[in-house]
Amino acid sequence: VARTENPQINQVQHQVKAVELIAEQAARGMYPSLNASGRAAIDDDGDDSLSLGLDLSGPIYQGGAIASAVRKAQAQKDQGRAQLYTTGLLVDQQVGNAYANLAVAIASIDASNRQVRAAQLALEGVREELQLGARTTLDVLDREQELLDAQTDLVSAQVDRYTAVYQVLDAMGLLTAERLGLNVPIYDPSAYYNAVKDAPGFGVSREGQRLDRVLKSIGKE
Repeated sequence: VARTENPQINQVQHQVKAVELIAEQAARGMYPSLNASGRAAIDDDGDDSLSLGLDLSGPIYQGGAIASAVRKAQAQKDQGRAQLYTTGLLVDQQVGNAYANLAVAIASIDASNRQVRAAQLALEGVREELQLGARTTLDVLDREQELLDAQTDLVSAQVDRYTAVYQVLDAMGLLTAERLGLNVPIYDPSAYYNAVKDAPGFGVSREGQRLDRVLKSIGKE
């Protein structure tokens, strides 16, 4: 689940996809392009005319600039994939640590429960011995303090368990308002982009066109 839901992995995946598109665009710049055009017309005498044209264009000499851009884009793509792999390992480690902390917290609760029961039995025994004159009031107060300490440790262990659960959810990318069912507005980046992309002054820049392609490639639009 963490490999598909963790926001760190999702962010790097989107970055890799963007770099791959840039690399593809740079590679296409090395090859010529062929465009065809046609035109049909009728003159005043009713004669038909038809013309066809082919336009072949491409780089002739760029001093190695295009090849350099392709190599740079390819290197960035390889770097992005390596970063994605490293991020995946990091997330796996975070999930493992979170589950380990949860296991420790659960074990601590079990131990604290046993300690509370033992302290309660000890207090009851001391109170009975007090009635028989075998114990003092100070002994009872000591046992009450031990019970209070055990109960405090139990509460602390329960808090640690809740914290560990949220750490697991966070590491797996599930600690979101949507997943938790919170009654709050959910931010949708795709909806926001679609709402503002046609706004006055937003324009359709080259970067915006590139973002369009990225969103389409990852199924966001």
